[in-house]
Amino acid sequence: MRGGMYLPGIVLSDLRVERPASIPDFYAEVRDYLLEHEAEHGLMLSVASATLIAPAESWWSLARAHDGRVVAAALRTMPKLMLSREACPGAMAALADDARQANFNSIIGPWPSLESFAAAFGGTWRPTHRHVLYECRAVHASLAPPGERVVVAPPDRSLIADWIQAFSAEAIGDGATRDAAEMLVDRHLRDRSMWVWRVDDEPVACAAAVGRTPHGIRLNAVYTPPERRRRGYASALVGSITRELLETGRDFVFLYADARNPTANAIYRRIGYRQIGEAGELVLESR
Repeated sequence: MRGGMYLPGIVLSDLRVERPASIPDFYAEVRDYLLEHEAEHGLMLSVASATLIAPAESWWSLARAHDGRVVAAALRTMPKLMLSREACPGAMAALADDARQANFNSIIGPWPSLESFAAAFGGTWRPTHRHVLYECRAVHASLAPPGERVVVAPPDRSLIADWIQAFSAEAIGDGATRDAAEMLVDRHLRDRSMWVWRVDDEPVACAAAVGRTPHGIRLNAVYTPPERRRRGYASALVGSITRELLETGRDFVFLYADARNPTANAIYRRIGYRQIGEAGELVLESR
């Protein structure tokens, strides 16, 4: 495919599906649409903007209305197919029809988009995660527990790798390998993008800032070991990180919380986060 050229559009009703020649071309076409709901599209924005050369088996497509507006988008650079918000009925059905040629094992994105795509695509789907999406633009004042926030340091490497594995197993269910956990810690050490709350010079909770978008940034890996919970450490850490990110140029900070965890959801709301949507993942078990 040549730069700037489009594959033939697929017309369904008054919608047209297009596949730009490259991921940078795709990003140029969908960027303004994704920015209308920036936090909801945070993952797609960060991946699309950073991918210059498409990995093997990548897939991307967008749906346009009859007036030329982008109304939905899909991107695969990993086994999971990322979906955007659906701006008009039928947009996800159009992308689902086109994606029969793609290779993916699950779909992730806003929950209404997942349901529309899966219904149109057919097959058997299994829900694995359902998350509440939160956004914060101002942190509520609160009393902090004893301790202080510090950037993760090399002596913390092994402990934080343990915590990342525990977080992955508890919050995501996939149980990150040791190598993957250590590689992630090393990246945070390099980028200074993870912090711990320390009490008497001992780490008691961690959190990281990743996935920068044009105006926001996402928090993840918020974890406190079970024996340290219910003491306010994670709340203080998340509040402190969020406040600094807002004070140093981010318009908002966003994060995903497990919809089945009322304690975490209550904590984020007390800090100043407000719910702006729901997202999740559906695994394709059979076509």
